[in-house]
Amino acid sequence: MSISKTLFIFLMFLLMVLVGPAQSLAQPVLTSGTETSRTGHFQLEWEYSEADAKFVLQQADNPAFRNAITIYQGPDRARTLSGQLNGTYYFRIRAEGSHWSEPIVVKVEHYELSTAFMFLGMGALVFLATASLVIRGHLKYRNSQGENE
Repeated sequence: MSISKTLFIFLMFLLMVLVGPAQSLAQPVLTSGTETSRTGHFQLEWEYSEADAKFVLQQADNPAFRNAITIYQGPDRARTLSGQLNGTYYFRIRAEGSHWSEPIVVKVEHYELSTAFMFLGMGALVFLATASLVIRGHLKYRNSQGENE
């Protein structure tokens, strides 16, 4: 190999190292505030190096993303999902001209119905106790005002 070819290859290598890969090949980083949602709602957020990029967010019920559905397209950097049923959901995102992000998994496991009724009952007891204290206090005050007259 001639010196000029070697020098050319070295300069190209140096240029690649200094400049780095093309930005369009970078992928967004997708995150979720939770791995398990007990309420069926959660937020997905993503970061990307280009400020004015447009994104495609997909959801699937399997890690291979067979039959994935697109749930968002646009420039936003976050999405709140609600009303999700029990199950395991897989998400990925890509910017126009980029690769898909690493997928993330969010599990939705709603509270059992018995737990929900237990919380409802406890709330009702607290309400009734508070209401009875207010009523008793009012009656005591009214009676004490009647005695002072």
